[in-house]
Amino acid sequence: MRFLKYLMIFTLGAALLSNCGDACDDVDCGANGTCLDGTCDCDEGYSGTNCQTNVCDALDCGPNGTCDTTTGACLCDEGYSGDNCEINVCDTVDCGPNGTCDTTTGACQCDEGYEGDNCETETRSNYYGSYQGDIVPCVPAFLAALIPADQLETLMTTDLDVFESATGISYVTVGSMNTVLNLNIDANLNDPEFTIEEFTQEVDVEGTMVVITGSGTGRFLDTENLELTLFLNFNLDILTFDSDCVTIFTKQ
Repeated sequence: MRFLKYLMIFTLGAALLSNCGDACDDVDCGANGTCLDGTCDCDEGYSGTNCQTNVCDALDCGPNGTCDTTTGACLCDEGYSGDNCEINVCDTVDCGPNGTCDTTTGACQCDEGYEGDNCETETRSNYYGSYQGDIVPCVPAFLAALIPADQLETLMTTDLDVFESATGISYVTVGSMNTVLNLNIDANLNDPEFTIEEFTQEVDVEGTMVVITGSGTGRFLDTENLELTLFLNFNLDILTFDSDCVTIFTKQ
């Protein structure tokens, strides 16, 4: 009887000791978690009974993004959006034939000579038009006194026309045919100044033929104002006079 009693006590103690074992002994959480009271506590970005599932396993971010293992969402490269980074900022941008879309900003990068949200405007078109200026100060005073009033008025409202040039996309033509100025110049808007090559005009002033020879420089101050610096020579048979002047022509 005493033997049986001891055997029962031993068996009960062994059972109690067995119940006091580590609850994580038979739990495998792999490399992505740790066992806590018999249950896997998964690292950030992992789930499942044994932390075997990565939150990015079922997510395809394509070539334009990467999966954030913290949130399980796609982190898109600059210029891309969408659940799978499938949308490019340029997909809905039309830059036409005169520009290309910047995949970073979604803005059009215009070719030389073009501007506008969609590169639809020729930059030089902003300069087109008729400009008017007074060139009477360029005429020697004694000669101006001989010019009939109607001709003098014409000189005070001298017109210059600015229009498209065939030379290149950044060029305009500055043209004028009048009693003093005879211009047909291709000007590069990328250069601060253009050269007025020598020209010759003949003007009949009260029966006296005056030969005017000129040259100079010009520059656009902005899209509304054109400045000419003129070097003129007035030849009246045996008399000759030089005149330098600067005059502003303003778009009408």
